[in-house]
This record gives sequence, C-alpha cells and structure tokens, in this order.
Amino acid sequence: MAEQRVPGAKKYGAVWLIPVNAIKPMDPRKNKGQPKIEAITYPFLAATSLPKGQPDAALLYMEEKYRPLAAADLAFRRGDSAPAKAVWLNTDHQEEMSLSTASLATAATISSGDYALYYEIQGFLQSCSLKAKSERDRALMSLPQTMAAVSMAVPEMTPGWLKKCDFSRFSYELRPFLMYLYAMHLRNIRDYAAVLATARAALLLCEQEATFTWMCILECFAQYRIQYQIEHFNWWEALPLQLCYVGMILTPVAIYWKKDFLLAFCAYIVPLGAIMALVFPDPLFRDFSLLEPRLFLFYLLHILIIVSSISLITLGLFQPTFRVIPMCCIAMLVLTFLIHIVNVILRNTVCSYANYFYTFPEDISILNFFWKLLPLPFVYEIPLLAILGVWACSITFFYKLLAGCKKSP
Repeated sequence: MAEQRVPGAKKYGAVWLIPVNAIKPMDPRKNKGQPKIEAITYPFLAATSLPKGQPDAALLYMEEKYRPLAAADLAFRRGDSAPAKAVWLNTDHQEEMSLSTASLATAATISSGDYALYYEIQGFLQSCSLKAKSERDRALMSLPQTMAAVSMAVPEMTPGWLKKCDFSRFSYELRPFLMYLYAMHLRNIRDYAAVLATARAALLLCEQEATFTWMCILECFAQYRIQYQIEHFNWWEALPLQLCYVGMILTPVAIYWKKDFLLAFCAYIVPLGAIMALVFPDPLFRDFSLLEPRLFLFYLLHILIIVSSISLITLGLFQPTFRVIPMCCIAMLVLTFLIHIVNVILRNTVCSYANYFYTFPEDISILNFFWKLLPLPFVYEIPLLAILGVWACSITFFYKLLAGCKKSP
C-alpha cells in the first residue's frame, strides 16, 4: 500500500496508519482489461448547467481528468468532431473513461463519416457488453449507440427503453442526461409538443437564472417549430396520399362504377392497411391516452375504414375470388412505387419530410423489421406483399367456406 493510493495514510516503521474514514482503493489486479461499468461518467455538457454566454467557463469547475472530454464535447456541439475522435484515440481503453469517450466518439465518427473508427469503437463496446453481468450493465453499454441514434436523427436505431421513457435500469445521477436523450428522440419523430413538455419539466427541476442547459435549446427549438407549424402549415405534408385516405376516396368510386378490380382493392388492401395502422401506430399516435381527441379520432377513423371495407363483402357488393388476388398485389406494388416517386420529388423540393405509404424508413416496429432485412427505400416494403397475399387468400377462403355452408341443406 502507498500514500498515493490511500489519502491520509502514514507509515511509521513497518506499520501503516490509515484514517478511519478512508475509502478502500480498487485492486488493480481485478477486472483487468475491462472498464468499470458502474462508473460511466458521460455526458457532461448535456446535463450540466453552463454559465450563460460563456459555456467554456464550465470546464474550469471540472476535475482535470474530465476536461479533455468536456472540451471535445463542446467542440462537437459547435460542429468540430476531430477533438472527440482524438480523445477516444488517446484514452486507455482499460479505464472507466473509455465508456464515456465512446459515447461522444460514436456520434462524432458517424457525423464525420469515419466508419473505420466507428467500427473500432463498436468492437470495443461489443466486447464490453459480452462481459456485462446484469441487465443494468447492458443498458449502460447501450448508451453510446443511443447517443449516436438521437444525435444523427435515426429513430429506427433508438432502443425501446428510450422510446418508452423507461429509466428504471439507470442510476438517478444519469436522469438529466436520459431526459435530454428522450427529448432529442421526440424531436427526431417530430413530436414537438412532447419535446416542449419534456424540456420544460426537466428545466423546472434545475432552473437557475444565471445558467442554461441543452434543454433550454430544445425548449426554444420546440417553441419555434410549433409556432412555425401554426403559421406555415405545409399542405404538401398533408396530402390524402396515405393508404387509408386513398381507400376512403376509392370506396365510393368503386361502388358507383361497380368495377370488380376497384372493389377488390377496397375490400382486400384498404382494411389490411387500417388494421396495421392500429396495431403498429405511427409514433405520433403511440403511448398517449385514448381520451385525447387526436388519438380518439385516429382510432375511430380507422375502425370506420375497416367496417366500410368489409361491408363491401357482407352487403354483397363484392364477391371475393382467388383470381383477383395477384392483380391486387401487382396494383399495390405499382401504386407504392408511384407514391415513392412522389415522395422523392417532394423531399427534394417543397417538403423534406414527405413519407406517404412509408416508402422511407419510419419508427414503426414492423417496418423497422423489414428495413433491417432490406435497408433500401421502397424496396424494403416489397415483402409486405406476402402478408397481403395471405390476408386476401384467408378472406376468400372463409367467404367461400361460408357460402358453401349456406348452400348445403
């Protein structure tokens, strides 16, 4: 034992006198090759109150060993990713700081396109995850990837615990940062009202007139976006080009013209789309009370679409047959492709968020599954035609089964 390891220890002859309140030092022979997961310290600035007008002054109040990482964090938020990568490269990966630097460096490498270093960091994190002994440790190891997901606005990479705002596996000290990550996720899915509510709730817990946090920036951003949406409503983002709206328009047209092809589209495809919208809702209609008017109308509208589409069969306006099913699948594929072209045009001209028929990835569980299999816009939705085929065949089979039972004496 040495004086450097136990503060206040004194040696008299061959005996060490140790203060009663001394903290037992870690044994360097234990956990060699793996950082101390419990001591993850990142982030600093995301949850730290900074002096207004001079955020660099916050570095003066930090321990010296933390200053390079905090300075790199501040530089990254100003658009310079080089210090974040340099801190990672200069960190001993057997120290607890490596987990902290990995969080910032992951976002920095993606931002700068340095994927060689990105995969190096992911390899380190994966090796640490394999050594994690508890669910809490594995949750902590997911923070670097979570940081990257919210920083680079990739909702499909966001872990489930953050989407549900479930922080039960983390220590209380990390709550301000986790609230910041949650607000960032809400920003990425464009739920600006929820961003504003989350930011204000977090700021009420740590409000000081002489300081600000990154939650202040998110609050101002959310206020701006909400006001902008009120004053500059983008009609190109609200065109009736989602599948359910297309079905609502086509159903009366199909009934008037009595065309089997249009009736088949409305009886097979439209109710399936409405059911999937209810089972796998858009993030804007998820995790809210059913008593909220916006959510109540969402469910009511889609239930009415399902009932009206199935009524085409029950009222005898359409008789399901197996021969029209391939035509429906081909029509759905062609229609989706045409809508995808519309999305591409709108995204490059008047509406950067246009995503009718979800031909671009969206934070919806079933779409995330197919995106992982085929990570290409429009192409990743092609396997959904198999679900459509099974659905249409099932409806036709039960229809013919019931029709046969009615004919039999």
